Amino acid sequence: MCSVETGNKEKEVSKLRNTIFINNLTNSTGTTTGALVIQGGLGVGEDINVGGGIYIKGTLLAGLDGRFNSTVY
Repeated sequence: MCSVETGNKEKEVSKLRNTIFINNLTNSTGTTTGALVIQGGLGVGEDINVGGGIYIKGTLLAGLDGRFNSTVY
Protein backbone atom coordinates (compact mmCIF):
# COMPACT_ATOMS: atom_id res chain seq x y z
CA MET A 1 0.00 0.00 0.00
CA CYS A 2 1.09 3.54 -0.60
CA SER A 3 -0.40 6.86 0.30
CA VAL A 4 -1.35 9.25 -2.51
CA GLU A 5 -2.58 12.82 -2.19
CA THR A 6 -5.69 13.41 -4.30
CA GLY A 7 -6.63 17.07 -4.17
CA ASN A 8 -6.61 17.90 -0.48
CA LYS A 9 -7.22 14.33 0.72
CA GLU A 10 -4.83 11.44 1.22
CA LYS A 11 -5.87 8.01 -0.02
CA GLU A 12 -4.23 4.60 0.37
CA VAL A 13 -3.92 2.65 -2.87
CA SER A 14 -2.39 -0.67 -3.86
CA LYS A 15 -2.22 0.02 -7.63
CA LEU A 16 -1.90 3.21 -9.63
CA ARG A 17 -3.37 3.07 -13.13
CA ASN A 18 -2.78 6.63 -14.39
CA THR A 19 0.30 8.58 -15.38
CA ILE A 20 2.20 9.86 -12.35
CA PHE A 21 3.91 13.25 -12.58
CA ILE A 22 6.38 14.25 -9.85
CA ASN A 23 6.65 18.03 -9.71
CA ASN A 24 10.04 18.15 -7.97
CA LEU A 25 13.34 19.11 -9.61
CA THR A 26 15.64 17.62 -6.95
CA ASN A 27 18.69 16.13 -8.69
CA SER A 28 19.95 12.72 -7.62
CA THR A 29 23.49 12.51 -6.25
CA GLY A 30 23.19 8.98 -4.90
CA THR A 31 20.79 6.16 -4.08
CA THR A 32 19.07 8.11 -1.30
CA THR A 33 18.51 11.46 -3.03
CA GLY A 34 16.35 12.79 -5.86
CA ALA A 35 12.75 13.58 -6.66
CA LEU A 36 11.83 9.88 -6.38
CA VAL A 37 13.67 7.47 -4.06
CA ILE A 38 12.78 3.78 -4.10
CA GLN A 39 14.15 1.64 -1.26
CA GLY A 40 13.36 -1.73 -2.83
CA GLY A 41 13.85 -3.08 -6.32
CA LEU A 42 12.25 -1.69 -9.45
CA GLY A 43 10.61 -3.78 -12.14
CA VAL A 44 9.86 -2.13 -15.48
CA GLY A 45 7.79 -3.83 -18.18
CA GLU A 46 8.50 -1.41 -21.04
CA ASP A 47 11.10 1.10 -22.32
CA ILE A 48 13.03 3.53 -20.13
CA ASN A 49 14.08 6.98 -21.39
CA VAL A 50 16.71 8.89 -19.41
CA GLY A 51 17.54 12.54 -20.06
CA GLY A 52 20.74 12.59 -17.98
CA GLY A 53 23.55 10.30 -16.96
CA ILE A 54 23.18 6.79 -15.61
CA TYR A 55 25.44 5.79 -12.71
CA ILE A 56 25.50 2.12 -11.76
CA LYS A 57 26.85 0.95 -8.43
CA GLY A 58 27.14 -2.75 -9.02
CA THR A 59 27.03 -5.03 -12.03
CA LEU A 60 25.37 -4.16 -15.36
CA LEU A 61 23.79 -7.22 -16.95
CA ALA A 62 22.44 -6.92 -20.50
CA GLY A 63 20.28 -9.74 -21.82
CA LEU A 64 19.20 -10.58 -25.36
CA ASP A 65 20.55 -7.76 -27.58
CA GLY A 66 23.19 -5.93 -25.52
CA ARG A 67 24.24 -3.39 -28.18
CA PHE A 68 25.73 0.02 -27.41
CA ASN A 69 25.82 2.91 -29.88
CA SER A 70 29.06 4.40 -28.55
CA THR A 71 32.20 3.44 -26.66
CA VAL A 72 31.74 2.01 -23.16
CA TYR A 73 34.51 2.95 -20.71
